[in-house]
Amino acid sequence: MTALIPDGPNGGAIGPAHPSNVRSEAEPASVARRARRRGMWRAAATGEGGAVAAEFALTLPVLAALFAGVAQFSFAFFHFADLANGVRTSARQVALSRASGTPWADAVSAMQFAAPDLSGASVSMTLYVNGQQCGATATATGNTANDAACASAIATAYAANPSGANASVQATYTGCTLQILGLNTACAPSATTTEIVE
Repeated sequence: MTALIPDGPNGGAIGPAHPSNVRSEAEPASVARRARRRGMWRAAATGEGGAVAAEFALTLPVLAALFAGVAQFSFAFFHFADLANGVRTSARQVALSRASGTPWADAVSAMQFAAPDLSGASVSMTLYVNGQQCGATATATGNTANDAACASAIATAYAANPSGANASVQATYTGCTLQILGLNTACAPSATTTEIVE
């Protein structure tokens, strides 16, 4: 059975149709479609399918390394954002704890509350009052040895200048590691925030 495809450039037939496009009355459209699909899969498997597989095999390691790098830097950025939030909350708490006798414990509690994903043992905190360190640098755990020194420094600074005394919290997170091309690289994000003592 030969069929001509109508509507050629001059309005007439443009030639015989390809046999796969010609359908007899007994052959439903779904059978013809399945036959064409089988032909396409066969052509892909024997023709350029191997080239596509080779290209995929060459680009997969590069894409995997790129994805792993993005994931590693995302974790590092998350740690920095979490630390910055914790430091901001801690500094605000210290600025508000002028009447409290436990500014260090208040700062540690604020850090643990605002940055729960960071291990307190991996966060080293330092408190400053008017730029002067009060107490020793210590981890953000339940250590309250710095409370007396910091409470005294805040009270003295506020008495000397009620409108200009400030408290700062500086913290560094040492629990972050970046693995780049199989090499472990230290990642120690640090953040500092200063607030006016109220």
